[in-house]
Amino acid sequence: MIGRNISALVTAQVATKAINLLVSVALVRWLGVHELGRYAYVLAFCFPFGALADFGLATLAIRDASRGPAQAPRVIAVVRRTALTLATAASAAMVGLALLLGHDTAIVAAIALGGLASVVSAVTMPSLVLLTAQERMDRLALQRVTGAGVDAAPYLGYLERKLEELFGAAVA
Repeated sequence: MIGRNISALVTAQVATKAINLLVSVALVRWLGVHELGRYAYVLAFCFPFGALADFGLATLAIRDASRGPAQAPRVIAVVRRTALTLATAASAAMVGLALLLGHDTAIVAAIALGGLASVVSAVTMPSLVLLTAQERMDRLALQRVTGAGVDAAPYLGYLERKLEELFGAAVA
């Protein structure tokens, strides 16, 4: 079981890093200096709010669910509610702050997407906690790789649109 768990986690790490590398290279290549700077700004703006949304709940929940498997459903329920509440509050705060600072519509929309990602993360976190507490690293690895693919999808959609613009401009 240990060998299977280790190989699943290593495989997931390699796959996740490969997906992230491909998306990063594509973003740098196609966004250009100005848009890449705006993208970096949005990431930097959202980062502190993401820390507030997590607040170390996953680590605490893994510890508690591992100690008492009979208590795991209660722990997961509490973590689910708390994480969702924190993520929603942090998302609302970051969008509110972006509006107060007078950011343009595109930046506010990108920050709102960052908030949405935080809420989605809060929804999926309890299942990751439970899989970790139950030492189901094979399923945890699969969920991580799937998550990386889902995270990459909007970027790939954006890049596809940019390619269509380029090819459309080249034909005209």
